[in-house]
Amino acid sequence: MSENLSYVSFASLAIAVSAVGVSLMRFRKDRVKAHADQVAALATLVRHIDNDRAVEARGIIRADKTLNSLDGRELDDATMAGIDEGTQEAARYIATTYDRLGFILRHDEQLEKEVLGWNGDVISDMWRVTGELIKKKWRSRNPHYAKEFERLAKKAAEMGW
Repeated sequence: MSENLSYVSFASLAIAVSAVGVSLMRFRKDRVKAHADQVAALATLVRHIDNDRAVEARGIIRADKTLNSLDGRELDDATMAGIDEGTQEAARYIATTYDRLGFILRHDEQLEKEVLGWNGDVISDMWRVTGELIKKKWRSRNPHYAKEFERLAKKAAEMGW
């Protein structure tokens, strides 16, 4: 009888060890899949913010002397009238692009931290240059316009960008 109990104990132990092994393999597989998903998401984000149109729009914004001369001052109507339509279109594109990025990243804190570590200086700089135009022109019609862009820029600034 005690011999039967030792076989039962041994069988129970073998089943438990097998279950732990299967659980560990599944955990590792899930972790590898999560990492692959994060890399794929990051690649998608890079394509989103570093496409040719975004690079061109950032260049237009950086070249605009009116926007770059604000240095935190409020944008008045006379100054805003001096901003050409091409620059405004570039600013609108940048605002919507970084706003979408902010919305996507808001749901993944770790990925947001990675993106801000890599691109926080650009985000912060683009908000510094376009923020007054966004607030003055487009937020007057929609108070929520580019809020995620602003949130991202503030987080980037908190990180030292």
